[in-house]
Amino acid sequence: LATRMMIECRKADSGTPTDHAIVNPGLIINISSMGGKRYLFNTAYGIGKAAVDRMSHDMAHELKQRHQDVCVLSLWPGLVRTEHLVNAAQSSQDRTMLPIQDKSVSESTELSGKAVVALVREPSEKLLSRSGDIVLVSDIANDYDLREDDGSRPPNYRSVKTLLRMGGYSIAS
Repeated sequence: LATRMMIECRKADSGTPTDHAIVNPGLIINISSMGGKRYLFNTAYGIGKAAVDRMSHDMAHELKQRHQDVCVLSLWPGLVRTEHLVNAAQSSQDRTMLPIQDKSVSESTELSGKAVVALVREPSEKLLSRSGDIVLVSDIANDYDLREDDGSRPPNYRSVKTLLRMGGYSIAS
């Protein structure tokens, strides 16, 4: 439905001779997570996230075949400090819940929004080159020097140091 609406809107706008004609590609972002690639929470969660990633990839493929300038991607936030997870971590004795309280390995809910804004502002060719891909919020934050609201840098989920801290390991200095 979103794809059909995007294409129809773009066709309607491109036929109107105005100064506001659409020149940037359309953008459809599906929110997923690393749970699409490895076990996280439960089977249904993983299946759902894997399906979102596959749907994004296949939609991008079909749109490209039809010569539509619409980018479709899966956006992977990292460990997000939602109210639900923060409350669960505070009341849990489970050691695996500790990282949610550590701002050096978790990110705010606002960071994903900042990443979306950065993607919307990308040059058309760069954005379209991402179509069908899985894009990490931490990669966008790194590419565009996005910061948390308190000015801190969000974690880089490709960093071994971050991954070790998430696993509850201490890092020798």
